[in-house]
Amino acid sequence: HHLLITGQSGSGKSVFLKTIMLQFLFKQQWLVCLVDYKRGADYGRSWESRCALITDDESLLELLQAVKTEMERRLDLLHETDCPNIDVYNAKHAASPRIAVCFDEVAEALEKSSGMSKEDKERKEQISYLLGSLARLGRAAGIHLLLATQRGSAEVLSGQIRSNVQAICGIANENLSILTLGTADAHKRIPKFSARLRFLREDGTMFQS
Repeated sequence: HHLLITGQSGSGKSVFLKTIMLQFLFKQQWLVCLVDYKRGADYGRSWESRCALITDDESLLELLQAVKTEMERRLDLLHETDCPNIDVYNAKHAASPRIAVCFDEVAEALEKSSGMSKEDKERKEQISYLLGSLARLGRAAGIHLLLATQRGSAEVLSGQIRSNVQAICGIANENLSILTLGTADAHKRIPKFSARLRFLREDGTMFQS
């Protein structure tokens, strides 16, 4: 599935994201792209040798266009070989590794501000469109989105994206919990000061990363 990870600052989103990406890289041999507008400050330079590091809108747009082209190529292959998804295809043919595009604070890539130029706003709209396309069609082709954010509003995440992700929420105020899970359960059930890296799934399951 695609995954949305929300939580207040300090809730442990980046550490949880690292945990997942390390499993992708070393246990499952996925291709991983990390989108971090903080220039990878929370990850260290060693991550640049492990995955593609994207730090600005222009580079992100190029990446998403390339990933969408790869997705379309794979979907054509699935159709031509009568395979419903990448797992069935890989069992019969040369394996295509899964691809994970991971965002550490996706709001930086999607949120538009009043002071932006027309060109910058158009670029943000293109990024949002491409993410929506990958969210709708990517799973069968082995392409997955992991989106971490402190904000879950409609201004940040379109309905096309939200309806195609599984959501988990860490330490959060009532509003963020409702925006993420549809309920205030994360706000009510996760202690604010003593439960870093604790998350609640949409089905009510709580876990410690």
